[in-house]
Amino acid sequence: MNTRTVRPAGLARGLVAAMLVSILIGACAESEAGTTASKSSNNRATATAQETPPPSEQPKSKLDWTDCDVGRNTQCATLQVPLDWAEPTGPKIGLALVRVLATGDRIGSLIGNPGGPGGSGLEFLAADPFSEALTRRFDTVSWDPRGVGKSTPVSCNESVPDLLALDPDPDTAAEQAALDQAAEAISTDCADSDLSLLEHISTAEVAKDLEAIRVALGDEPLNYIGFSYGTQIGQTYAEMYPKKIRSMVLDGVVDPSLGYTEFLLGQTAAFDASFEENVKRCEQAGPEECGVRDLGAAYDQVHSMVEQEPLGSGDSVLGPGELATAAIMTGYYEDGW
Repeated sequence: MNTRTVRPAGLARGLVAAMLVSILIGACAESEAGTTASKSSNNRATATAQETPPPSEQPKSKLDWTDCDVGRNTQCATLQVPLDWAEPTGPKIGLALVRVLATGDRIGSLIGNPGGPGGSGLEFLAADPFSEALTRRFDTVSWDPRGVGKSTPVSCNESVPDLLALDPDPDTAAEQAALDQAAEAISTDCADSDLSLLEHISTAEVAKDLEAIRVALGDEPLNYIGFSYGTQIGQTYAEMYPKKIRSMVLDGVVDPSLGYTEFLLGQTAAFDASFEENVKRCEQAGPEECGVRDLGAAYDQVHSMVEQEPLGSGDSVLGPGELATAAIMTGYYEDGW
C-alpha cells in the first residue's frame, strides 16, 4: 500500500502565493489602507480614535427595500455612507445590502459576513447559509463591503488571469521576476480603478459601515455572525462599539496579534494538513470512489503539466495558480474532501 507522507511538491509555497493572490483580488486596498488581518488590536484601537462622529450619531438612513433576484425571497437596498468617515458630510459611496425576512416570530436582524477580505455578502446570503431555526426568528442580512461587488467597487481583475497562469512557486530568477511583474500590474490596476476609494478601504472603515447598517435597519442592538476575515470585522466592531452588541458569533477566528507573514504561514500549514487528510481519505476510499489511486501523486502530475503549459484558453485557463487555489478551496470544508 502506498502511504504518502510527503506534501505534494511546491504545494505549501504555492498555497501561500495563491492565498496572496486571492487576498489581493478580493481587497487589494487593505494593504494600501493599512488595516489588514495582521493589524494588532492596539493598531485597531488607534484607528477608532479619530475625531469622527460614530454612525449612530448620524441621521438614521431610510432603506428602500425592493424584491430582487439575488436569492430565494431576497430583498435588496442601497445604503449611502461617507467615503471617508472622518468627513461624514463629504462624498458618499453605496453599500449593496440584501435581506431575507424572518418567517416567524421576529427577534430582529442578524447581519452576516462571509470573510475574504472581499467576500460578497450578496452571494453569501443567496446560498441560504443559515438554519431554519435562525431564519424563523431573524431577518438575515448581509452586504457587499465597500469596494466589493455591487457596492461602489474597486475593479482590478483584468490582470489577474496573467498572474494565475504563472507558477506561484518560482524555480528561477526569471519566473520570480514574472511573478513580481504580474503582481505589480494588479496593484496598478487597483490604483487606477479608484484611488480615492482605495485609500478608504480598511477594516476599521468596514466596521463603521457595519454600525451604519445597524442604525439604518433600526435594530438595537447588533446581532452579528462573521466567518474567517469576517471575525476580524466583528472584533474591530466590538472594540469600537462594545455597548451596541446583543450577540456576536465568530467562526474561524483571525488572531489579531499575528503579523501578516505569521498569519499566512499558519493558515498555509492548516491548508497543507487538510490536503494531506484529503489524500489519506482518497486512498482509503479507493480509486473507484476517489477517481485516482494516489491523489498526491495526481496533484504533482497535473502541477508539472500546467507549470510547463497552462491548460485551456481564453477565460478558461488552468495554470499553477488556479490549481493551488483549487487545493485551498477544497480544504475549507470536509464536504470538499
